[in-house]
Amino acid sequence: MPNAIRDTIQKYENLNDYTSPVYSAALNSYYSKHLALIQWPPTDTVTCNGVSDLNSQVLTYMWGPAEFNGSGTLTNFDRTSRLHEVKQPVLFIAGREDVVRAETIYKFQKLVKRSEVVIVD
Repeated sequence: MPNAIRDTIQKYENLNDYTSPVYSAALNSYYSKHLALIQWPPTDTVTCNGVSDLNSQVLTYMWGPAEFNGSGTLTNFDRTSRLHEVKQPVLFIAGREDVVRAETIYKFQKLVKRSEVVIVD
């Protein structure tokens, strides 16, 4: 990530200002280069009776308001050591260009006896 974008993101996260248009523009610059296979930000926003807003609230609760510095309830959540306890069949699904690397998904699959992995193109 270029220094200017990284510094801008860090500055606004240090200020706890996650609604600044400058912060959003810096994130969108990062997303468009590293996370999006389509135009970013999307030109069409799909919502269903406010579900988009609800998803944002849940994400903020679980991860926190900052993209790169988790501070929500999942920050220290790790149950990897208990995956061997899962008895039900499990299907791990990830996209070819997902933020979750395929190596990570396959690592989890090895820990769950009755599981398989599908990487969606």
